[in-house]
Amino acid sequence: MMHGKEITGLPVYDASEGQKLGSIKDIVVDIDSRKVEGFTVDTGGLFGPGHKILPMDEIKSIGPDAVMVEDKTHAVLHDEKREPKIRKILDEGHTVYGKKILTRSGKELGTVSDIMVETDSGIISGYEISGGVARDISRGRSVVPMTDDFTAGPDAIIVPDETEQRMEESIGGLAGAYERTKESAGRLAEEGKGRIQQQFGEIRERVETVVSKTRERIEAREIERARGSNVAYDVAADDGTAIASKDQQVDDEAIARARRYGKVHQLAMAAGVSGFEEEYEALNRTATDQIGRAEEELLIGNIAGQDVSDKEGNIIISEGNRIEYDSLQRARQAGVVGDLMVAAGISGAGSWWEAVRGSITTYRERGEHASAAASQRRFLVGRISDTELRDKKGAIIIREGEVITPLMVEKAKDENKLADIRVRPE
Repeated sequence: MMHGKEITGLPVYDASEGQKLGSIKDIVVDIDSRKVEGFTVDTGGLFGPGHKILPMDEIKSIGPDAVMVEDKTHAVLHDEKREPKIRKILDEGHTVYGKKILTRSGKELGTVSDIMVETDSGIISGYEISGGVARDISRGRSVVPMTDDFTAGPDAIIVPDETEQRMEESIGGLAGAYERTKESAGRLAEEGKGRIQQQFGEIRERVETVVSKTRERIEAREIERARGSNVAYDVAADDGTAIASKDQQVDDEAIARARRYGKVHQLAMAAGVSGFEEEYEALNRTATDQIGRAEEELLIGNIAGQDVSDKEGNIIISEGNRIEYDSLQRARQAGVVGDLMVAAGISGAGSWWEAVRGSITTYRERGEHASAAASQRRFLVGRISDTELRDKKGAIIIREGEVITPLMVEKAKDENKLADIRVRPE
């Protein structure tokens, strides 16, 4: 048996060839049957863009360090359309994480922070919960065993009233020990801070790796398409260093400079490359998902060391209270998750977290900009101009009656005159 979050991120290996096929990205849980149906796998482009589906029945074993399959025909990783049940679960967004657990008499025991998975069968044997009664009993998280009396719905999991007593018995007096020995509690707290700091470092590396590799893969395809084209405007590094001048060809030297200064995407756009909007949106979704999961791993169940408020001064969580899923959601809505990280005692988290989210916003904006520019370019190129268009110095950009070319569009864009282009009705 393993925690669900222990499985997430594990590499997937083909035992027949010793080849890594990808890494576990998400666990797909059928709430009704209380079973893991499969996993989404990030293949890193090995089998094409996007993630693949690994059904539970294709897995030979799940160990502490890897998920093993037998894949001599390279057929265990499926496209989503071949797994309609899993596709339906993904489309509906069903998840157990953050779901409330209530007794049949209406008492909230906490929220789901993890699941316990029988690795040979995929059956969910229990839920790890935080907050509520779990907080009162243990100052931490408790495991609620799965029974036939469970009712798992879209908004909550309903359990028998005696579940609370089972939780108390499983704790074994931890709460009393906590109260009796302040020195021990302090030591445990310091150890907890050390663990969460270590966890933050691991998650930070994981998020940066996923985002970086995905971005590099997209940019590599962009720049290869741009190779040999002329740029329509100057491209420079943030410090002003020239990467490529207007009308310069995108060659190996320009590409090397763009990579050195992190301007590959900008160089490709200057060369008129488009068509990667969906991949940038996929990058945004991947990064947002990684960050969201990391936030939950790091924060839920930990104590806030200081008050956290929204921009209007409304308290989201007070000092000394345990961070639960609801308070994390409020922090997300208010845009102060970085403050919540600091309150949880994660050193260096605030500025880094905001920087990561800022970089994702930048790529979303780039994608939207590229999408709008690409749509405009597709509309104009190949049509006949109905008017003459000149630049600020009076030079002709487009003659009336000419067929509009991509270079004409880029020149008009440089002069901020795209809106002035008129085309003849078809």
